Amino acid sequence: MEAADKFLRANCTNYINSNKSALKVVENIKQAGIGWFQLIDHVTFRTHNVEKKAKKIADFGYSHIETLEFKNWWGNTYALKGKPLVFIDQAYEGEKGEGSLIKEWVDEFGDQYFHHIAIRVEDIEHSVDYFKSKLYIEFSSAINGEPNDSLRQIFTKPEMQNGKAFSVLELIERNNGYMGLLPPQADRLMESTRL
Repeated sequence: MEAADKFLRANCTNYINSNKSALKVVENIKQAGIGWFQLIDHVTFRTHNVEKKAKKIADFGYSHIETLEFKNWWGNTYALKGKPLVFIDQAYEGEKGEGSLIKEWVDEFGDQYFHHIAIRVEDIEHSVDYFKSKLYIEFSSAINGEPNDSLRQIFTKPEMQNGKAFSVLELIERNNGYMGLLPPQADRLMESTRL
């Protein structure tokens, strides 16, 4: 197994063991004989320094493909053929970063854990209905994106640690061959976990 696979699998295992929604999904997928790892669209780290955190994944062959900028936070997307995308985000430094959820999260939990994993689904409405009715998983907002939009996403309600929002599971539906992330939706998802 190559280094990138070991890195991703170890971090995914840690994430699954701390996120009840993800664990329920993995257990049900395994019953159907489908591997969890193949369904992962992207993983997200939060940090105080994107460039420093990115050095680790660059060692595995990941390359920077896009930067997303928002009012009080920003992030970079990294890609490696055949592997899930890696998104690394941080609050802006100083006054510009005030109000971002990221700084407080990293201060509390560090930058060694995934904030979320996104699993790709074909029909997000069907998946949300199934997750709610069969797995009893709750979501933090409505689906971001309209039917046939290039990207549609939703976060589960956050898993809590020490009374604070720790991690979420994301469902993502991709259409029209779109492989990036969309800034307005990413910011709405971020805000949907504000307690």
